[in-house]
Amino acid sequence: MPNKREYQFRFTGWLKLSIEGDYRGRKSWADGSRGRVEQKLESFIHGVVQAAQAVGLLRLEREDRARRWEEQRKQWEAAEERRRHREDFAQNLVKEADAWQRFVSARAYVRHLHAQLTETDLPTTARAWLNLADDVVAQLDPVPARIGKLGNDAKPESWQGPFGEPIV
Repeated sequence: MPNKREYQFRFTGWLKLSIEGDYRGRKSWADGSRGRVEQKLESFIHGVVQAAQAVGLLRLEREDRARRWEEQRKQWEAAEERRRHREDFAQNLVKEADAWQRFVSARAYVRHLHAQLTETDLPTTARAWLNLADDVVAQLDPVPARIGKLGNDAKPESWQGPFGEPIV
């Protein structure tokens, strides 16, 4: 069993008044060689008023700091959302550019086939194949869809809007 500390209290007749709180300033007044507490009551009351003002000021500072932190958090979140939207926009733009490159490549290939073959000598199935290839190549072109979105003059409801909405 641990040693219990035992205290003996002796009343000395000396009085001490203390203020507890998180502030700077005088926090206690006591009987002593410079005088008794009764003579320091005015100073004690002044100290209580100063303590109340200091605690109130600390509370206001903390609330102000919390508001600033909240504003900074909101600004960071908005910046983060703008960054994400920009990243999404860039990815969609690259997809469209890749789709356009595929279109250009397919169009060049089909044109090259047309140039190599004379239309009069082609069997019906070959002509049908070339016609289908022409139709498919025309559908691969992302440019008309993008131009339609950009020229629509619709009001964007979000970052995606008509200029960022994926078309591929």
